[in-house]
Amino acid sequence: MQNFLRTLMQSYMNKPLRFLMDSDFLIALYKPDDGNHEKAKSIFTRLMEMDVSVCLSSVVLAESTTVISYKLGMPEAKRFYTMVRDMADGIVFVDEKASERGWRVFFSQKKKGTSYVDCVNIALAELYAFAGILSFDTFYPSAFRRYMEDARKI
Repeated sequence: MQNFLRTLMQSYMNKPLRFLMDSDFLIALYKPDDGNHEKAKSIFTRLMEMDVSVCLSSVVLAESTTVISYKLGMPEAKRFYTMVRDMADGIVFVDEKASERGWRVFFSQKKKGTSYVDCVNIALAELYAFAGILSFDTFYPSAFRRYMEDARKI
Protein backbone atom coordinates (compact mmCIF):
# COMPACT_ATOMS: atom_id res chain seq x y z
CA MET A 1 0.00 0.00 0.00
CA GLN A 2 2.82 2.44 0.82
CA ASN A 3 4.43 1.81 -2.58
CA PHE A 4 1.11 2.53 -4.27
CA LEU A 5 0.72 5.80 -2.34
CA ARG A 6 4.32 6.78 -3.07
CA THR A 7 3.78 6.16 -6.81
CA LEU A 8 0.53 8.12 -6.72
CA MET A 9 2.17 11.10 -5.01
CA GLN A 10 5.08 11.02 -7.46
CA SER A 11 2.66 11.26 -10.38
CA TYR A 12 1.18 14.41 -8.83
CA MET A 13 4.66 15.74 -8.09
CA ASN A 14 5.51 15.63 -11.80
CA LYS A 15 3.03 18.39 -12.57
CA PRO A 16 4.61 21.86 -12.57
CA LEU A 17 2.20 23.32 -10.01
CA ARG A 18 0.28 21.46 -7.34
CA PHE A 19 -2.15 23.08 -4.94
CA LEU A 20 -3.96 21.97 -1.81
CA MET A 21 -7.59 23.05 -1.54
CA ASP A 22 -8.86 24.22 1.84
CA SER A 23 -12.40 23.79 3.16
CA ASP A 24 -13.39 27.42 2.70
CA PHE A 25 -12.36 27.30 -0.97
CA LEU A 26 -14.29 24.06 -1.59
CA ILE A 27 -17.39 25.33 0.19
CA ALA A 28 -17.25 28.62 -1.72
CA LEU A 29 -16.93 26.67 -4.96
CA TYR A 30 -19.97 24.53 -4.09
CA LYS A 31 -22.37 27.06 -2.56
CA PRO A 32 -23.71 29.68 -4.99
CA ASP A 33 -24.74 31.93 -2.08
CA ASP A 34 -21.24 31.94 -0.55
CA GLY A 35 -19.61 35.38 -0.62
CA ASN A 36 -16.53 33.95 -2.35
CA HIS A 37 -18.39 31.71 -4.83
CA GLU A 38 -17.63 33.73 -7.97
CA LYS A 39 -13.98 34.21 -6.97
CA ALA A 40 -13.58 30.50 -6.25
CA LYS A 41 -15.18 29.57 -9.60
CA SER A 42 -12.98 32.00 -11.48
CA ILE A 43 -9.78 30.83 -9.78
CA PHE A 44 -10.64 27.16 -10.19
CA THR A 45 -11.53 27.61 -13.87
CA ARG A 46 -8.27 29.43 -14.55
CA LEU A 47 -6.22 26.80 -12.76
CA MET A 48 -7.92 23.99 -14.68
CA GLU A 49 -6.98 25.71 -17.95
CA MET A 50 -3.35 25.36 -16.88
CA ASP A 51 -1.48 22.11 -16.21
CA VAL A 52 -2.17 22.29 -12.49
CA SER A 53 -2.92 19.55 -10.01
CA VAL A 54 -5.44 20.23 -7.24
CA CYS A 55 -5.48 17.99 -4.20
CA LEU A 56 -6.90 18.08 -0.73
CA SER A 57 -6.15 16.44 2.56
CA SER A 58 -8.33 13.76 4.07
CA VAL A 59 -9.04 16.08 7.02
CA VAL A 60 -10.21 18.88 4.69
CA LEU A 61 -12.55 16.43 2.96
CA ALA A 62 -13.99 15.42 6.33
CA GLU A 63 -14.24 18.99 7.61
CA SER A 64 -15.83 20.48 4.51
CA THR A 65 -18.30 17.62 4.04
CA THR A 66 -19.33 18.02 7.69
CA VAL A 67 -19.90 21.76 7.17
CA ILE A 68 -22.08 21.07 4.12
CA SER A 69 -24.02 18.45 6.08
CA TYR A 70 -24.59 20.93 8.89
CA LYS A 71 -25.59 23.82 6.60
CA LEU A 72 -27.43 22.03 3.79
CA GLY A 73 -28.27 18.53 5.00
CA MET A 74 -27.03 15.02 4.34
CA PRO A 75 -28.22 14.68 0.70
CA GLU A 76 -26.19 17.80 -0.20
CA ALA A 77 -23.24 16.48 1.82
CA LYS A 78 -23.28 13.30 -0.27
CA ARG A 79 -23.37 15.33 -3.51
CA PHE A 80 -20.58 17.58 -2.25
CA TYR A 81 -18.41 14.61 -1.26
CA THR A 82 -18.86 13.02 -4.70
CA MET A 83 -18.13 16.30 -6.49
CA VAL A 84 -14.95 16.88 -4.50
CA ARG A 85 -13.72 13.32 -4.99
CA ASP A 86 -14.35 13.63 -8.74
CA MET A 87 -12.67 17.01 -9.19
CA ALA A 88 -9.59 16.47 -7.02
CA ASP A 89 -6.47 15.02 -8.58
CA GLY A 90 -5.73 13.34 -5.29
CA ILE A 91 -6.46 13.07 -1.61
CA VAL A 92 -3.46 13.27 0.66
CA PHE A 93 -4.04 11.12 3.71
CA VAL A 94 -2.56 12.50 6.89
CA ASP A 95 0.12 10.17 8.19
CA GLU A 96 1.88 10.33 11.55
CA LYS A 97 4.64 12.63 10.26
CA ALA A 98 2.18 15.16 8.83
CA SER A 99 -0.02 14.95 11.92
CA GLU A 100 2.88 15.61 14.28
CA ARG A 101 4.13 18.47 12.13
CA GLY A 102 0.59 19.87 12.08
CA TRP A 103 0.49 19.78 15.87
CA ARG A 104 3.84 21.60 16.05
CA VAL A 105 2.47 24.32 13.77
CA PHE A 106 -0.76 24.41 15.81
CA PHE A 107 0.95 24.80 19.17
CA SER A 108 3.30 27.47 17.83
CA GLN A 109 0.31 29.75 17.14
CA LYS A 110 -0.63 32.62 19.45
CA LYS A 111 -4.06 33.49 18.06
CA LYS A 112 -7.27 32.23 19.59
CA GLY A 113 -9.33 29.95 17.36
CA THR A 114 -6.50 28.42 15.33
CA SER A 115 -7.65 25.47 13.22
CA TYR A 116 -5.69 22.23 13.46
CA VAL A 117 -6.86 21.37 9.94
CA ASP A 118 -5.26 24.57 8.62
CA CYS A 119 -2.05 23.66 10.44
CA VAL A 120 -2.08 20.19 8.86
CA ASN A 121 -2.49 21.85 5.45
CA ILE A 122 0.66 23.89 6.11
CA ALA A 123 2.49 20.73 7.18
CA LEU A 124 1.40 18.87 4.04
CA ALA A 125 2.23 21.81 1.78
CA GLU A 126 5.74 21.87 3.24
CA LEU A 127 6.25 18.09 3.26
CA TYR A 128 5.02 17.54 -0.30
CA ALA A 129 6.19 20.85 -1.82
CA PHE A 130 2.76 22.12 -2.86
CA ALA A 131 2.91 25.47 -4.65
CA GLY A 132 0.17 26.92 -2.51
CA ILE A 133 -3.06 26.48 -0.61
CA LEU A 134 -6.33 27.49 -2.25
CA SER A 135 -8.05 29.34 0.56
CA PHE A 136 -9.57 32.70 1.38
CA ASP A 137 -8.31 32.32 4.96
CA THR A 138 -5.66 34.89 5.88
CA PHE A 139 -4.24 32.46 8.48
CA TYR A 140 -1.99 30.93 5.86
CA PRO A 141 1.47 32.46 5.38
CA SER A 142 1.73 34.73 2.35
CA ALA A 143 4.05 32.27 0.60
CA PHE A 144 1.10 29.86 0.33
CA ARG A 145 -1.52 32.52 -0.41
CA ARG A 146 0.36 34.47 -3.10
CA TYR A 147 -0.78 31.94 -5.70
CA MET A 148 -4.39 32.79 -4.88
CA GLU A 149 -3.64 36.41 -5.74
CA ASP A 150 -1.72 35.38 -8.88
CA ALA A 151 -4.57 33.10 -9.99
CA ARG A 152 -7.06 35.95 -9.67
CA LYS A 153 -4.96 38.02 -12.08
CA ILE A 154 -4.50 35.31 -14.72
